[in-house]
Amino acid sequence: PGQSKMAARRFLATFNSGLGEAVAETLRSVPGLTIDEINNEAGFAMISATCSLAALTELRSLKGLYASLGQFSIPADLSAAEMEGLLVQWAPKDDVPWEAALACWREKNGETAPIFRVTAEKAPGYTHAMKSPAIAGAMGLGVLNRFHWPVSMTGFSLNIFALFVSGAAHVGIALTDERSQIRNRVVYSRTALQPHIAFNLSLLAGIRAGDVVMDPMCGCGTIPIEASFACPGAFILCGDVYSRNVEATRANLQTQKGLSQRVQVMHWDATQLPLREGSIDVIVCDMPWGQRSGTFAANCKLYPRLFREWRRVLRLGGRVHALTLEKGLMKNVLDTQRGWALERAIPVNVGYQVTLYTLVTVVPAPRVPKALPSGPSDHVDGTSG
Repeated sequence: PGQSKMAARRFLATFNSGLGEAVAETLRSVPGLTIDEINNEAGFAMISATCSLAALTELRSLKGLYASLGQFSIPADLSAAEMEGLLVQWAPKDDVPWEAALACWREKNGETAPIFRVTAEKAPGYTHAMKSPAIAGAMGLGVLNRFHWPVSMTGFSLNIFALFVSGAAHVGIALTDERSQIRNRVVYSRTALQPHIAFNLSLLAGIRAGDVVMDPMCGCGTIPIEASFACPGAFILCGDVYSRNVEATRANLQTQKGLSQRVQVMHWDATQLPLREGSIDVIVCDMPWGQRSGTFAANCKLYPRLFREWRRVLRLGGRVHALTLEKGLMKNVLDTQRGWALERAIPVNVGYQVTLYTLVTVVPAPRVPKALPSGPSDHVDGTSG
């Protein structure tokens, strides 16, 4: 007799808003997984799956994965007192699927006695006067009243997470932890992207097997490392002007066998690359934003130089995928430099909104000669009228 199918389990998956296209691609690649709902603006997906937990927790595109505790509606215009009452009353309700969610948590963590905490996050666009820590505290009181588990904000073994979106809250028990946000890192950079963001940028870049991919300002190597997982058949080239970042990237490449064979690191100036013309297929780069790194004044000089050089080393039809806060400087590049076409610009929330620009190299349009001024002064044959 054939084995019975595993019943589908429900999960909440989170990601940075704007990256839903890449996340949906990875979710659809998992056998036995169905996307029930995905919200690109709020940064979450509800999924049903019959696959193993490992197949889900190993997805590099997700910010977090949670065994679903369902959702509850939040009426508009609740006062803080009304909101608190609603939150405290949530956990004891009979329709919350505690048993199924706790079974997922025990499958991953064993029969550990829960020590819990509750964390809450407001999706982009959701506003309420009650702050996230107060929301988490009210929900935690409800959990405490139901289970009487010990509480610890730092020594917890079970994290209950609530994502508040317009009109509802989605709740789950965490199956991934904060260590997933420092994977493949032993040396850190102050401005490094979170790995799941870098992985999704690499997917959105449409990298194909055989492509030569470059991150010209690689920091501690997060984008090159994640790009090597997004498309193992690509050749990844990266570098940085600061020798400490080059050494950090080399150290991080040693965290997993085979990484240093897939990624080549160089010490260079991204405005004067030691590469021949047309040698690169794709550039993926987290640009300096003038916030944690650099200044706006410095970027005004830097951006034009970077894009002139990148236009030189990219093949015709090659692409730049650049994440930045500098909308005005990107517009200036497109307005003043020939040979670029804007393919798309995707808003991405990283705690605040930045933009992922995709620029494609094109044959520069011929320069149109300036028209000579009209009128009597047009006569240049030396004769008088």
